[in-house]
Amino acid sequence: MKLSKKDLLDIPVISLIAANAIPVWGVLFLGWDAFLYRSAVPTQVRFAVLALFVSHGVSFVQNYLLKGEYAAARPEKLMGSPYGRIVVMHIAILAGGFLTMAIGSPAPLLVVLVVLKTVLDVGLHNREHKKAKAK
Repeated sequence: MKLSKKDLLDIPVISLIAANAIPVWGVLFLGWDAFLYRSAVPTQVRFAVLALFVSHGVSFVQNYLLKGEYAAARPEKLMGSPYGRIVVMHIAILAGGFLTMAIGSPAPLLVVLVVLKTVLDVGLHNREHKKAKAK
């Protein structure tokens, strides 16, 4: 499926939104140091954020633009879609907090959390895009 002329005209709008949202996000979550070379953000965190940005960017281009998921996307569905995962995340945070207090060390639970989150994210990502492909 190819992008139409109208879809290509929407790409500058998306770019404009991203160009304005990314600096605001940086200031809100990383402080003004996010724009300075002597930033207080550790190198490992910078690489993690870069990897997250690249992986989501590749998924966006590959699935949403090139495979045509934009054709079936509805704003009301897109706005409500994250809330199920947010509820699960909050339950996991609370349960993890209680277990950490009971065990006395966060290390074992951190390993379990990272492994479970990675497996769940990959599974949900694949399921979401299989549903979109079936439509």
